[in-house]
Amino acid sequence: MTKSSAQRSAATKERIQKATVELVQEIGWRQVTTRRIAERAGVNQALVHYHFGTVDALLRQAVIAELDQQMAEPIEQMLTSDTPGEGIRRLSDWLRAVDPSSSMAVLSAEVLAFATRDEAVREWMAGLLDTVRTQMSRSIEAAQADGTVRADVSAAGVAVVVAALIDGLIFHVLVDPNLRLDDVADTLDTLLAAAPTQGGN
Repeated sequence: MTKSSAQRSAATKERIQKATVELVQEIGWRQVTTRRIAERAGVNQALVHYHFGTVDALLRQAVIAELDQQMAEPIEQMLTSDTPGEGIRRLSDWLRAVDPSSSMAVLSAEVLAFATRDEAVREWMAGLLDTVRTQMSRSIEAAQADGTVRADVSAAGVAVVVAALIDGLIFHVLVDPNLRLDDVADTLDTLLAAAPTQGGN
């Protein structure tokens, strides 16, 4: 069965995006050019511009799509945890399996550096962080309602603190893979734990 024009076009775009992600990982965002992408993908340079416009637009789309895919599961596991500390534990388990030279680690570092200079990347990152904070705040409110987390703190404020803590922990673990996070999770749960009710054990 021969592929349709739409199928061939989709396959070409996928090869171009894959090549772009590989090159960012290998040589860095700023060193990636249309020529290098075309050579890696095995296509004519004109096809890169045809499908994505500019190389900057391609870089944003390819890298963001890759990170969205790789980070979806750990973010979901963190947000569905019963307590903030349990979320940290789940995230730390995931981080321990991350190779500092892996695509996810390298691309994350490249995006963090580039977000301060590129409005589109900054807006994507800000949107992702806002979504995480909002969902985390709702989870904390639910934990406050069932008595797991103390009710005298702002759920939104805790969400900001925990999200910032996670960002810092990711950096620390990628730099120092031997760092243990179990105490961090326990400490966070202790700080946020609701006081036992009178007469409770």
